[in-house]
Amino acid sequence: MNNHQKGYYRDRHIQETLSEWGCLDIFQLTTLFFPSLKMAQKRMQRLANKGKVQRSRAELGQPYCYYMEKPMQLEHRLGVNWMRLWLLSQLKSWERVYSFNYEINYGPLRPDGLIGIKNTVTGKYRFMFLEFDRAFNKFDKAEKYEKWFDSDGYVKQWWVKYTERFPTILVVSENPPRVKSKLEFQIMSYEKLKEEMRECPIVNLFGNLSSRERLQASALESALLV
Repeated sequence: MNNHQKGYYRDRHIQETLSEWGCLDIFQLTTLFFPSLKMAQKRMQRLANKGKVQRSRAELGQPYCYYMEKPMQLEHRLGVNWMRLWLLSQLKSWERVYSFNYEINYGPLRPDGLIGIKNTVTGKYRFMFLEFDRAFNKFDKAEKYEKWFDSDGYVKQWWVKYTERFPTILVVSENPPRVKSKLEFQIMSYEKLKEEMRECPIVNLFGNLSSRERLQASALESALLV
């Protein structure tokens, strides 16, 4: 497989990922697909110039964000995607992401995300709700989760049959709230999460571009998704 073919399959995978994830900034794209920021900037600018992807800045002075169709809440989705990347970086070698859903509607409760992780050794699953909080308003999700739990509002959800416990709720905030709850909350600052990502880069979706086997697997996956 020559360099032109490698670039083609990576471009296809980037476009598919942007369609699924909604948007990614240049640092997130570097983490997932490129060995360096410089290479990511050069390639993504070329894709934007050719009209293969779209881009804009959330704010003046901020890095470019890339997407196929611009999300209504660009900054919020970027924050949720940092959480998703962080969770990918925390996976053990025997764990795999089973599912990921954005903005699930549970009536009065609307989590920003739900991730399902499978233990490939035991065959068991664990789930985690994601909440990205910009700290503009009082964090009231703890009370909503407790009411939903107490009313058994979750018992008919598809993921219940896969797990023996109610999902952990991961909250990432620019100003982490204090939460007292009988449910399991994991609270983390947004800056700490991004700092850990800078110290622990991952290449999860595309892999090593020098690996013929990984490239062929990606090519096959892309063909199946057409």
